[in-house]
Amino acid sequence: MKNRILSIFCFIITVAIFSGCSTDPNEKANELYVEASQIMQSVKAEAGSYSEALESYNNARKILERIVSKYASSNVAVRLISGQTRISGLTLSGKLRGHNT
Repeated sequence: MKNRILSIFCFIITVAIFSGCSTDPNEKANELYVEASQIMQSVKAEAGSYSEALESYNNARKILERIVSKYASSNVAVRLISGQTRISGLTLSGKLRGHNT
């Protein structure tokens, strides 16, 4: 009886651990995309200094690059790489990739 209870307990713990580790890359990528979008919208809405706008822009760019590098198989990453998805009129392959393009 004790072995059976122990086996069931171990099974439940194993399932809980593995189900927590297998998150949907689309879900996290979408969360990050929304965060980057909100940063860019706040830059447009709040007419702050150039240095604040540049800092916000760089933060949004880092978030988008994180989506592409960490969640490359997500729908958002694919759309960002292909130029289908824009944030505030900018694409990742264009203006959001770097300052020189």
